[in-house]
Amino acid sequence: MSDDNTTTKTTVADDAKTTATETGQTIYLGPQILQKGLLSGQVFIGGVPEHIKEYIASKPLMSQLFVPVSQIVAAQQAVNTPGTPQYIAYHNALGGK
Repeated sequence: MSDDNTTTKTTVADDAKTTATETGQTIYLGPQILQKGLLSGQVFIGGVPEHIKEYIASKPLMSQLFVPVSQIVAAQQAVNTPGTPQYIAYHNALGGK
């Protein structure tokens, strides 16, 4: 059962990350990274700014932390579940400030 939940959460985030940074309302679920202008819970309307896209490109795990607002519940659960890509990305971001 836990494998199904992890797979579902990973799939939701994988599907979301391809569109989250392009259009619509995207929320950042990672820790504050003030040097990049990122605040936890920050919402971007119409896609993320170009400098954030460049940052994501340089740190691919970060893409796991940008999700469509409509998928915030599943994504937040994944961020809090050890072993998921979102959990790993969050904790990597904490150390990579």
